[in-house]
Amino acid sequence: FFRAALSSFWGALFRMAAGRLWLSMCVVLVVVGLLSPAVEGYFINGVALDANGCVLSNSGTLPDLFPVKNYPTYGTTWNVTYHNTYKVVSAGCTNRTNCAQTFVLYQCGTTPPSIPGATAIQIPVKRVAVGDTPVLTYLEVIGARTAIGTILSITYVSSECIRRMYDLGMINISFDAATWDLNYADLASQGYNVAFTANDPPVSAPAVLFRENKETSALGAMEYVYFAALFFNREVTVQQYVRQIQLRMSCHQTLVANRPWVNAVFLGYGNTYGPFWVKPQGCPNYYCDLFSAAKGNLLLGFDFNNHKNLSSAEIQIVQQADVWIFTDIWNAGVKADLEAMGWPNATQAWRNKQIFSIDRVDGSNNDWFMSRFAQPDVLLADLISALHGTDIDQHTRVWLRNVFTELPGSALPSSSCTNLQMPLVLHDDTCLLAAGSQSSTCQRMGNLIQDSQTMCEMLFDESYRYEPVWEKAYSLWPTSAAANKNITAALGLPQSS
Repeated sequence: FFRAALSSFWGALFRMAAGRLWLSMCVVLVVVGLLSPAVEGYFINGVALDANGCVLSNSGTLPDLFPVKNYPTYGTTWNVTYHNTYKVVSAGCTNRTNCAQTFVLYQCGTTPPSIPGATAIQIPVKRVAVGDTPVLTYLEVIGARTAIGTILSITYVSSECIRRMYDLGMINISFDAATWDLNYADLASQGYNVAFTANDPPVSAPAVLFRENKETSALGAMEYVYFAALFFNREVTVQQYVRQIQLRMSCHQTLVANRPWVNAVFLGYGNTYGPFWVKPQGCPNYYCDLFSAAKGNLLLGFDFNNHKNLSSAEIQIVQQADVWIFTDIWNAGVKADLEAMGWPNATQAWRNKQIFSIDRVDGSNNDWFMSRFAQPDVLLADLISALHGTDIDQHTRVWLRNVFTELPGSALPSSSCTNLQMPLVLHDDTCLLAAGSQSSTCQRMGNLIQDSQTMCEMLFDESYRYEPVWEKAYSLWPTSAAANKNITAALGLPQSS
């Protein structure tokens, strides 16, 4: 906001002010900014908060303490309604209704309302237990990494900073072998007020269901960053992140729009995928959504545990597919098994060396399971690269590894995390840059409307990656529908862009 505001009024302020007057006006702007509702600080809409974000005086009727609100747009397994001092959050939903859980998230320092069937949780929460690795990435995205106090296991964690916290004794392990979930009895004795899990918890446990793996769209699964942010009052933090994801996914789809469809099959171990693990006739589902966006014709998806039981028609489909996506670790055992069945010579993808596994980044399937839900733009770019070749957007694949031409990656050591407060290093790359290079793309815009080349170059500038440049972009963008149509046409974008 301030970047846009100062840019817009810079000249006016200089004309109005001189010397000490200008300095005093800058001070006023800074002070007003610290008290702004959009800035996490000591005041929200005039209500004083202490250092923990708790309301200092709960007398009278309080105004809206949540001026920035996020709702699911694509997600269907959770929902939220906002009230002045609390949020009512539903989890484990079907089409945002028929929800398994209801929580009242009330601002600390206020009195929670009594809502039948709802569990009250004071926010912002300070320390959480996590029983599902994708949740760890959502928490890192919203800047709540150091709130993680207990996890199910360190073995499957790809984040070097979370592993570093474990090395330093900041994270405990809680595991119930009978349920393959957190040990909720241990958590109760340790004073946790909330846990996040993908499994159905005991009725008495204050555990919140994260069901990103039951969303039917990639953006729906990504929107669990909104869900996680509700518990920390981080709504402002995640809005820019979500906008960037949406922009990059739209950009990738635009780049592949004129490419032919590529036939692909999807192999993996079904017991790890839940409702994702359906054949294409079961669409819509998460993988159908991504394959369709990548111009991949998903012919068949099947559980590799049952590959010896495929029908002759299914075997023929697998053998005629242009590309295989194998969503686990491709190793000597898998290769030997398929060779014994005579698949290599009879399989087009094998002959053309177009089989991809998911261990390129870390040599395991850890990061695939942990990170991909929060970064669907990267998975989409990976799929486009695997299906259509790297020339289309110059993307360096993160998870998908060509098993014939590329070696598995290796995880970064925990010691590489030198600052536990550092933001999560995302796997993204700038799609627009590959659309025709910064200079040519920005020049094409600059030829159409004054200042748009400057705006475009701002968007390519790494220093603006996590800054609110869209306010500036909006101020430079034309209000004329005709001008918008000319720009989108010149850039080869659909009018909906």
